[in-house]
Amino acid sequence: MENLRIELPERVDRIITILQNHGYEAYAVGGCVRDSVLGREPEDWDITTSATPEETKALFCKTFDTGIQHGTVTVLMGEEGFEVTTYRIDGEYEDSRHPKEVTFTRSLREDLRRRDFTINAMAYNEKDGLVDIFGGIRDIQANIIRCVGNAKERFLEDALRILRGLRFAAQLDFGIEEDTRRAMGELAPTLGKISAERIQVELVKMITSDRPEFLRDAYELGVTRVFLPEFEKTAQDKKVYARSFYLQYSNTDPFSGRRLVEEYPNQVYVVQNPPALPLSRQEMDDVYALPYMRTYHPSYEKAGGVPAIAEVKFSLTSNRGCFGGCNFCALTFHQGRIIQSRSQESLLSEAELLIKDRDFKGYIHDVGGPTANFRFPACEKQLTKGVCTGRQCLFPEPCRNLKADHRDYLSLLRKLRNLPGVKKVFIRSGIRFDYLLADSDRTFLKELCQYHVSGQLKVAPEHISDQVLQYMGKPKAAVYRRFVREYENMNRNLKKDQYLVPYLMSSHPGSTLKEAVELAEFLRELNYMPEQVQDFYPTPSTISTCMYYTGLNPCTMEPVYVARNPHEKAMQRALIQYRDPKNHDLVREALVKTGRQDLIGFAKNCLIKPRKLSEHKDGKQGKSKKRTHKNTGTIRTIHKSRKQEKKT
Repeated sequence: MENLRIELPERVDRIITILQNHGYEAYAVGGCVRDSVLGREPEDWDITTSATPEETKALFCKTFDTGIQHGTVTVLMGEEGFEVTTYRIDGEYEDSRHPKEVTFTRSLREDLRRRDFTINAMAYNEKDGLVDIFGGIRDIQANIIRCVGNAKERFLEDALRILRGLRFAAQLDFGIEEDTRRAMGELAPTLGKISAERIQVELVKMITSDRPEFLRDAYELGVTRVFLPEFEKTAQDKKVYARSFYLQYSNTDPFSGRRLVEEYPNQVYVVQNPPALPLSRQEMDDVYALPYMRTYHPSYEKAGGVPAIAEVKFSLTSNRGCFGGCNFCALTFHQGRIIQSRSQESLLSEAELLIKDRDFKGYIHDVGGPTANFRFPACEKQLTKGVCTGRQCLFPEPCRNLKADHRDYLSLLRKLRNLPGVKKVFIRSGIRFDYLLADSDRTFLKELCQYHVSGQLKVAPEHISDQVLQYMGKPKAAVYRRFVREYENMNRNLKKDQYLVPYLMSSHPGSTLKEAVELAEFLRELNYMPEQVQDFYPTPSTISTCMYYTGLNPCTMEPVYVARNPHEKAMQRALIQYRDPKNHDLVREALVKTGRQDLIGFAKNCLIKPRKLSEHKDGKQGKSKKRTHKNTGTIRTIHKSRKQEKKT
């Protein structure tokens, strides 16, 4: 191949000729030369030159800076752009990807020396022919991928070169030279510094090549996995635990998630593969078209059956996954953040089966899933690139790329309502009110109130303190207050007597007694006492549980206050149900501890009365309890309209 001639595109040859005519060296370089030697059509043509960026720009009418700090200028010829880069020597690499600084040089050898593989370190022009200083032609003839110079140095400079080498091997059906292969395996963990998006691009190219089996080489070399901290270190150090958890949390996406490895004693490794790809709509339909019995197993008959079946037997699951991203929820791990939904036809077919059931009374109890009003991914890119790492779709505010649209869900609900034999279709699995508000069209809110609420709508603000909501990954209290106003106004316009039942949580990490008192005051304003309260309980695979155990927010590694003492947790819980006489002493203790004795007394804003004065007034404690209980019985576990509050 010594006399090899490459047919340069006319515009590439013109750029090179102009540079040469002004006393500069210039060559086509890199992948375009490699592909030309192999008889493949180059995707693009890059040019390297001894001219500095300023000297290059002075010679051509139309240019723009592409990567000027690294010496690259794009020269426009007609409507085509060609990157022209000055010979350079790369300085120290700080992030396993980019050089901290570059030095321009007049030496082609020095420029080719910095390149990744010998097959990419060749240059060509019509005057000098092929310039192959590092044996690129030799390795092409031997079908070998080999680093230029020291393999470890090349991969330490840019860790992505590890995957590029494997990708080239797959695309070209080449082997990998032994020193290069060994360095790939040793330095595989440095890929943890490379963005998931860049890794994904290389893996996709590898998988779609003629030799996708090279993915096994990538696995065996360890380049498709990320090493978690050793188990013993994780068990002994809560900071290490928090970092390990967040690394796992950041790799729950099927597109960007990487294989995780955790080392245990005696050379034992636990390997967690990336999640499976989301189901397509057809696959979701196929799953729900299977011949399920739609009831509990007959073995439970001896025990009297399963009473809970009544709550779900006549419900329809329309979706799976949730992009809500609440920190106390494990859905991110076991269903993922990408919404997968069934077709309307699939849901209507199942509804027709429900109607034929002899126990069906005309009521479909629910049409939803983890979140009822999610019917498709939060944005278009999620089905091809996955969810954003380190960012949420709704928190702290809705992403600008969020697609908030209820039209498909509305269409489904209308069709279900119109089925013969259906009297009412309820929504009970919960809606995201912040997502509802992000939709500028209020048709869904109107039809929700008009057709799908059974007197009370359950929603989950969880708390009223913005500090606690921040740790929960929930929207600010102002968002919930806005939804309350719109819900009340809509029901008033529809002449409906319907209410909100908010789910609330006590003792979540970040909640002190101060925030618990703030929540109690909010409930006082609403004239509302929950019948049930969810006290935070640590469950596996949630950010909130990691906070509870470590006292750190794994997303930021900042300290978080955690109520672990059972007595303090009891006080926080009691404050939510402060009107219950059984909670009087706990509420009083909490108010004293927080310096809020102003909330103990007979004024309208007080949460409780003084115990002794209350007993003296009623004659005895038992009578006081009885009277208090009678009063609390009149409290509606709902948000009342302002008009009703005035009457009360």
